[in-house]
Amino acid sequence: MDAGIMDGSSLLFGAVGAVPGIKNPILVAKLMVDEQRKGLLPLGRVPPGFLVGEGAREWAVRHGVPTVTQDKLVSDKSRKLFRHYKKKLDTYMLKTTSAATGVNANGNGNNKEHSAQKRLRRSDDDDDDSNESANGGDVVANGGTKHHRLVEDDRVTDTVGVVVMDRQGRVASTVSSGGIALKQPGRVGQASCFGCGCWAQSNMGQRGGLSVAISTTGCGEHLVRTFLARECATSLGSDGDRPPIVVLRNVMKEKFAESPFLQGIPEKLGGAICMLFDEKGGRGEFLWTHTTASMGVAYMTTADAKATTVMSRLPPRPQQQRQQGETTILVEGVPFRMVSVDAPATTTTAGAASQSSSSASSSAASSETSSPPPSQVSMIS
Repeated sequence: MDAGIMDGSSLLFGAVGAVPGIKNPILVAKLMVDEQRKGLLPLGRVPPGFLVGEGAREWAVRHGVPTVTQDKLVSDKSRKLFRHYKKKLDTYMLKTTSAATGVNANGNGNNKEHSAQKRLRRSDDDDDDSNESANGGDVVANGGTKHHRLVEDDRVTDTVGVVVMDRQGRVASTVSSGGIALKQPGRVGQASCFGCGCWAQSNMGQRGGLSVAISTTGCGEHLVRTFLARECATSLGSDGDRPPIVVLRNVMKEKFAESPFLQGIPEKLGGAICMLFDEKGGRGEFLWTHTTASMGVAYMTTADAKATTVMSRLPPRPQQQRQQGETTILVEGVPFRMVSVDAPATTTTAGAASQSSSSASSSAASSETSSPPPSQVSMIS
């Protein structure tokens, strides 16, 4: 599993990647930030900020983090999905091998191989009704989604990200992920990479006083290539002339969908939750954006009895647009403001779980959220 966390005041970052036997890897990432705050280790050694694999697990054990056996980290659903996609992969590999082998003069290949291929084809056909992608969504051409089974899709969980702000306007962000289906052992996704999975920074802007926290989700390789978390934070924290929803839409368009680092990739899968707060004005905005078919979002303050949840979905696209491989970008947001600087502290929380086809904010006073403004949708060829 992968996880990362960043403190916006100290700008310290901690992360673990491909760590085995840890149920909550975000706890290890947080401990790394705490240890970095203490300064240098004996003999002037620098405390680690990013550990992977068995070394990360050993470090966690030394610092009191409980471990579990690997089987405890795999659910029955995950096992079923793995077998489903593994069977599809095996079928594809056999077909590819058979095609490379060729046929004999009579047009028939090896009979034993032919029989095995027919058995696998029948098995593969039996699975085609589900037509699921390895990221958990229903797939049609160019990554679009079917709109039946929406209730079932809403139960899909993957990457989880959180952004938070305390009463002084200090921000932090986190992200944790189990990775992608059929991933290569040792693979590390964006959750562990500095500037890619999460970003938090206070006192931004030309006049200062702006705090930004970002957490991303989507295809880890795409997010790592584009440094999406940092790009979102830099733009939101420096552009005070335009509405944040417009700024974020342009970031997703110019720095992600049209990024030269993703040139030639037909499906550019990414999303983010973003929180921007202006300390001087006492106002902020919580935003979310994605190019994936859907993304689950929730936000609340401690004054709220329960969180507000949103299943954000891309609008249906005409078949022609899907065939042309256009990238659809959706951006939505909800503003919030401080009610009274003398009131008891409350917390606004918002988080996201990705559903590919995958924030908490606390203020010095109670905060209020408004109805979300109209969403902005862009189609990028």
